Amino acid sequence: MKDHSFGRFRNDINIAVLLFLSRLARSGDCARLMQMGLTLEHIKKLRSLRVDIFHRLPAAFDRVFNIKINPQLLDDALVIAEIDSDDREKVFRLIEAGAPARLMRELFGLHRRDYCAVRRYLGKPGMPGRTPSRLDESTMDRAWRCWAENRHKPVPERILAVHDKTGLPVHVILATLKLSAEETCHG
Repeated sequence: MKDHSFGRFRNDINIAVLLFLSRLARSGDCARLMQMGLTLEHIKKLRSLRVDIFHRLPAAFDRVFNIKINPQLLDDALVIAEIDSDDREKVFRLIEAGAPARLMRELFGLHRRDYCAVRRYLGKPGMPGRTPSRLDESTMDRAWRCWAENRHKPVPERILAVHDKTGLPVHVILATLKLSAEETCHG
């Protein structure tokens, strides 16, 4: 009984995918279909395929797709979906720019697993590189000046402004600001 209901479920998924493909074929979106591996002949046949055929021949179409869900990728997609839509672009930009997990937790409440999920989604394996032990004075000065010039902006935008102007990774910017602040306090 369980196999029968799963078979019906798979059939429903296959029908939905085929309907989507035939709708794309009818709309003339051949490029997208060809990217999925279909030929012009497939597209032509999909355009003329009637919906009642899907329902009359489920066994024939059941072998077309073998859809399996990748649980890791699903988890990553769900994490990204949970990030507030107003913050999502900033989160992506900061992580692309080398923001460390600690900063992302402080700014957006991302846990380490969420941070790693976004990094995987963006194609950023591993963690950002280590900060150089000693940064040159001109780099520190440029980062500090840019930080000061953007004091009116919220912290995420301020950090991104420094990154955009200096080209430094975020983890290096944070280390630079920390070193500059320490030198100012102790200097």
